[in-house]
Amino acid sequence: MAFISLIIAVSGTMGCIPVYWQLPNAVLAGSAAAIGVAFINSVANLAGFGAPFMLGALKDASGNFQSGLWIIAALELAVGIWILSFRKRKQID
Repeated sequence: MAFISLIIAVSGTMGCIPVYWQLPNAVLAGSAAAIGVAFINSVANLAGFGAPFMLGALKDASGNFQSGLWIIAALELAVGIWILSFRKRKQID
């Protein structure tokens, strides 16, 4: 069951990547879009560097990896909700 859950989680994450990379181009234009993409890459690199240390610290504190994975899942959910707040709303006339 854990393996199936992992497959679903990875499939969902990988399926969102193309949609995610369209957001800077939809919100920003020209050189601002390039700066936005560079900023996103910078934050992703910092997260890729820091996440293993965070997971290790949480494993040492709790004795298992589950707490760290729950925190990462909660952060992904929070960012997803935050991104949805930027959707264009249709005006009702």
